[in-house]
Amino acid sequence: MAADGKSLITSVGTETGTVWIHDGNGEQQISSEGSAGAALFSADGKKLYYMMDNGQTQGYELWVRDVASGATERALPGYTLHDYDLCADGKELAFSRADENGHSKLWMAPLNRRSSPRQIPSTSIDDSVHCLPDGDLLFRAIEGETNFLERVHADGSGRRKVIPSHIFDLINVSPNGKWALVQARGGGDENAASLTAVPVEGGDPVTVCLNFCIPGWDVRGESMYMTFFVSPDQNTYVLRLRQAGGLAELPTNAPLDGEMLKKTKAVVVIPHHVDSAVSTALYAYTVTSTRRNLYRIPLP
Repeated sequence: MAADGKSLITSVGTETGTVWIHDGNGEQQISSEGSAGAALFSADGKKLYYMMDNGQTQGYELWVRDVASGATERALPGYTLHDYDLCADGKELAFSRADENGHSKLWMAPLNRRSSPRQIPSTSIDDSVHCLPDGDLLFRAIEGETNFLERVHADGSGRRKVIPSHIFDLINVSPNGKWALVQARGGGDENAASLTAVPVEGGDPVTVCLNFCIPGWDVRGESMYMTFFVSPDQNTYVLRLRQAGGLAELPTNAPLDGEMLKKTKAVVVIPHHVDSAVSTALYAYTVTSTRRNLYRIPLP
C-alpha cells in the first residue's frame, strides 16, 4: 500500500526459459523463441528433446534437436503436452496432456510418426508419466484429493498401485526402472514432506532427503544428479552411485544442501540446474528470465 493509503502498488511479470547445451565446445543456446524447458536427451545422447511455447500455440509442444547437426523440428506437431518421457527402445514416447474437460490423460506416440498418438484409457487424472524398460508406464494418478504412484501396461491393461500409501509428486525414475523418486509425507510433524526412493518391484523405500531436493540420473544411469531449488544455490551436484542405476550414499538424518554435498570427495559441481545429462561433459539446462512491471491501483 502507498504511504498515503490511497492506492496499492503491485507487480506483474512474465517468466521465460531458454534451453542450453554444454558440450566440448562450451555453452550453446538451443531455443530462441517463446519459452522452453524440460530438456531430455535420448538414451544414446544423439537427440535432445524439449518443450517449447513459441506463442503460436495454446501451450507447450515437444521439439527435438539433432545434437550433431543442429537440425531442429517439432516432434509431435499439433499436440500440446504437460510432461513426457522417452521410452528405452527409442521408438516411442509417453506424454500427458489435457482432454476436453481439462483433465490430464496419458498418451503414447511413435517417434517415426507413422501412426497417430493414442490415448491410454483411464477414469482418473494421470500425469508425470515415465517409461519403464519392460514397456510399462509409471505415473502419478490423482483420485479425488489423493495422489498415488501407479503402473500400467502401454495398452491400458494391468493397472495397479506400486505402493498403497499416497504421494504428493512423482519426481523421477531411474533409467533401469528400479527406483521411483517421489515426494511424500515424512515421518513426524517436523518433516512434512520428504524425497523418497521407492523400489518399483517391491521392497523398503529409502529416504533420499528430508527437504525438497530434485534428484535424477544421467541417461545411462551411471551417476546421480542433485539440485536444490533454493536461491542462491544454482548448482547441480553429481554423485557417485553404489551400483549402476542405484542410489548414491547420502546422509538422511538432516536436510541436505549443497555445502554438505561439497564435503564429499566424490561430488562434481556443475554451475547450472541440469535438466538432463549424458555425462558431466554433455548436459542440457534451462536459463530462466523474469521481467516485471510495477502498477499503482487507486483505492475507492
